[in-house]
Amino acid sequence: MPTIQNLVQIDDIGQAEWDASKAAGEDLRNIKTGRPVRLTTWLHQDFVRALPLEEGALEIARREMRYE
Repeated sequence: MPTIQNLVQIDDIGQAEWDASKAAGEDLRNIKTGRPVRLTTWLHQDFVRALPLEEGALEIARREMRYE
């Protein structure tokens, strides 16, 4: 469970950064390749999570997180 929780936390941080950059109209890099993505390309895309889970599973992992 700790590994899943860590991946969910990393994905949540990445999602927040993606949303903030998208709202600001900044250039982004492809998460998987690290290469720059054209503004017109990524504006129409959503964040791709490294660990694709259903929303219910994400909520369970978030609720059970223990920050130490």
